Amino acid sequence: MTSATRTWTFLTSLMILIVIIGQSLAGREGLLWGVALALTINSLIFLYPDLRLKLFFSGKVLEGKDPWGINEMVHTLVQRARIPMPQIKILQNSAPQALALGRSPRSAQILLTQGLIDLFEPEELNAILAYQVATIKRQDIVGLTVAAAFLDFALSICQLLDSGLRIILGAKKKQNSLQAHFFSTLISPLVSLFLRLEIGGSSYFKSDQLAAELNSNP
Repeated sequence: MTSATRTWTFLTSLMILIVIIGQSLAGREGLLWGVALALTINSLIFLYPDLRLKLFFSGKVLEGKDPWGINEMVHTLVQRARIPMPQIKILQNSAPQALALGRSPRSAQILLTQGLIDLFEPEELNAILAYQVATIKRQDIVGLTVAAAFLDFALSICQLLDSGLRIILGAKKKQNSLQAHFFSTLISPLVSLFLRLEIGGSSYFKSDQLAAELNSNP
């Protein structure tokens, strides 16, 4: 099962589960509320990553010719992979990092830090870009993007519930006690299990194999 298939299976299962719970709790009215809630949650999980990307990754978009030849490298790779040209952003960060994100190949972005560009030679940089293009081609980015959004969304809700619980229990509870982080402690293992199922280990090897095929110097 591909990462994209696992993602859509998860979102569909989540929607069905919410609708069933709503109907069992309040009948027809609960069914309608369940449908509305399921659509809202799925929309947030699916569209939320784009908002986070704009907020946290406001790097410079790489357009036209660049001194490193990155656009030309990516253009060659996407032609071989037969996918649309992704948007490339350069982040002013000294840590060598590369990441491909997006809800689909058409909305994909490749994020590169300045530290990575300065550290690697053109041949090595081309291999790194080939791997990012491979993850876009295989639609691994769909699973990664949705998984990250679900993780952020779920833990944010847990933190909100924990804050409310601390108010109810009183300010005397220690901040590091179990009661102070009850919901986060309860949900974290489930979120971890979801991430393991969503990001299968075989995806890395298959993307690496495809990257070697796309790269003229594997």
